[in-house]
Order: sequence, then structure tokens, then C-alpha cells
Amino acid sequence: MPATRKHLHISKPRRRQRSVSLTTRASRCGVKNYVNVLKSIHPSVETFFPVTKQYLQEYIDAKKKQGTIKANSLDQYFQHIESYNMALGHGWDSQEFEPMMRDVLEELVQNEDRSGNQRKTATTTGDDDDEALSQESANDPSSIQIVCFEKSHPSPVKLERNARISFANIDQNAEPLQQIYGMITNAKLPKRWGKVDRSAIFYRTGTWKEAPHYGLSDENAFKLFWEEWSNQRNQQRDQREGNEVQLVVYTKQRSATPATMIQPLQLPSTQNNDSLTSTNHVPLTPRKSPPRLNQVPGLDFSSGAESSTPSPTFMQLKSVTIRSSNKIYKQNIAVTDKTTFSSLLSFAIKKTPPPGKQFVLHSEDGELEYMPEDPVRKVIYGSIHADVIVKMEDVREVDFTQF
Repeated sequence: MPATRKHLHISKPRRRQRSVSLTTRASRCGVKNYVNVLKSIHPSVETFFPVTKQYLQEYIDAKKKQGTIKANSLDQYFQHIESYNMALGHGWDSQEFEPMMRDVLEELVQNEDRSGNQRKTATTTGDDDDEALSQESANDPSSIQIVCFEKSHPSPVKLERNARISFANIDQNAEPLQQIYGMITNAKLPKRWGKVDRSAIFYRTGTWKEAPHYGLSDENAFKLFWEEWSNQRNQQRDQREGNEVQLVVYTKQRSATPATMIQPLQLPSTQNNDSLTSTNHVPLTPRKSPPRLNQVPGLDFSSGAESSTPSPTFMQLKSVTIRSSNKIYKQNIAVTDKTTFSSLLSFAIKKTPPPGKQFVLHSEDGELEYMPEDPVRKVIYGSIHADVIVKMEDVREVDFTQF
């Protein structure tokens, strides 16, 4: 597949851009990456501008050997490098550089297409294995079925496949609800479900399409659920009638917009522990345009002036994991509106970097670098959990004679 304009900025018509300072251009991730890569090849060289055919080819070869860069990201890096080189007054040799960039971008696009097809084949095979395991455990009377719903529709849509967990080892005297959440966390779920939100579990007492979903959020809700499930098991209900008790999970929101969100589940009240009335059972009601509701954990419904967090979706970030490419430093750190990237880093890693080095924080796909003092929730939104990648790089000295 040939590279398109999406991946090759060099084929786009030039637009008039606003003036950007030289310092800003030098700090862009593409320029920093270009310098760091070439610095590892030529430690004694002070500057790699103006860009030469040799330097650019060495940079391209290094990125190809690395094998993790995507065509979109590399094309953006090329733009940063070109912009900074021209701002320094060195111009840009399009006749020499454009064919080099075009070749590597086309190659990356083809590799990404092949990788996508391989992942699709592997996922299909894995799903068949998951279904076989689910069928094997279906005869266990102490097991319960798990079903998954996609939330990014006007009404929740049940996904194909199912899973099962066993309640045989549940200890009623040792926080049974927490035991169920632990089972869901460790359960092997069908790969077709994608990124499942395992932090919120629901259940339903019927398998028909409009069967309401009830939240498993506290001990009162658990008692009602356990009574329903125990009755089903003891009375051996005919599951063909659609009365099977099932656990329900949701996939994490992927492409929804506010216009296509469903009304969130109103969780059972915990104010009166002695009264298990019908108010503890509030069904999930699909609506095309959700009304203004009270805050539900993990969801942000504020969209007016009172909201300090810009959120194009209703999903609000709840936790962050700080890790490097091969090690996890802190997992599932709870975040608030005041949490910054700097505070996350200092909490996860107590030591300071060696002299001449500095920590930098990147998005999981490596395409964004985060500013230390920015509030996390103002930068990352649209999901309940996020991984932040920490890297260590050289502190690059600025040559003020080049200003």
C-alpha cells in the first residue's frame, strides 16, 4: 500500500503558519529525538544541523532498526526536523530528502498493515479457545456466566462470546464482594471484548434484551445479588426461560460522543443498611440524550462553566500506572483534579536521575510528551485508566550562539 497524504506531509500543499520561536521548534519531540539518536551514533559531534543526507539516512536506519515507530509519528518527526532546519536558515533540500522520507514511510505503512492482519488472525484463534473454556465450565453448578456490553451506542449492545467464573471458593465471612472483584480482575475474558472496565461490575437476572442491570457496589447490593443467584442454583431454574443470573461488565469507551452515550447506572443507596427496598434496584435505562445526573464514580457529566476539566466524553480518569518499557514503578495510582504529572513521578520514583539526565513522561503510544506541571485530568481523558511511560534522557545544553 503506497503512503498517502495522511502519512506524507511532503505531498501536502504548504499552509501559511503563525510565527513560532526557535526555542519552541528546538524543543519539539521530533527535533529532540533526531538529536538524541544521532548523538548516540556520533557522541563527539555538537550539532546535527544543518541536516545532511548522511545524518538523515543514519536517523532513518536507526528508527527502522528500533522497530517501534509508527508512520504517523515518524512523519510528524520529519516535519519538526524540517521546520527547525529551515528556521536556522539552512533551508531544506527536498530533492535529496523527500525520496528518503517517502520510502521509509511507505515501508512502515505496509508493515503496519501486515501486523494488523496477523493480530486479527491471532484474535480469532484466541476467541475460539476462550469459548471452549467457557463451555467446559458451564456444567459447574457453582459457576456464573459473565457477559459484556458495548457502551458507545444509544442503547447498550451485548457483545459476542461469554466467560465464566466459579464461586466455589467464596468465603461469606471475608468480604465476598471484594473476592468477586478480584476474580473479575484475574479472569480470562474473550479478546473480542477489547479493553474491559473491570473496576465496575453489574448483574442482571434475565437474559432478554431489556433486562435491567444492577450495580454491585456495596454490601446491600451484594446481598440482593447473592440471594438471586442462590435461588437460581437451589431451585434449578430453567435457563431456557431467560431467567439466568449473569454478571455484566462493560467495554471501555472507544469511539463514543456525548450524543451517543447511555444513561449511567444509578448505583444502590447505602444510607440505610437495614432496609433493602426496591430503591436499591435502579435499572439501566437507555436514552439518546442523557439528562444531568449526580456524579457517578468514573464518569464526568459536567460540561458547563462549573467544570474545570475539558472532557469530550463522559469518561473521567480514575487511575494511572507509572512504568518504563520494561518495569512497573507504581500501579493504579488514584488521581484527582489536582494531580499533576510531576506529583505522579515523584510519588512513583523516589530517587532523582543521575547528573546530566532527566525524567520525561510520554503517552503509552509514545506520540505525546507530557509537561510536568500540567494536571493529569486536563490532558488525559476519555478513559478510566491510563499508562504513563517514564523515560530518562540527556539534559541537552543549549548553544546560545545559535540563537
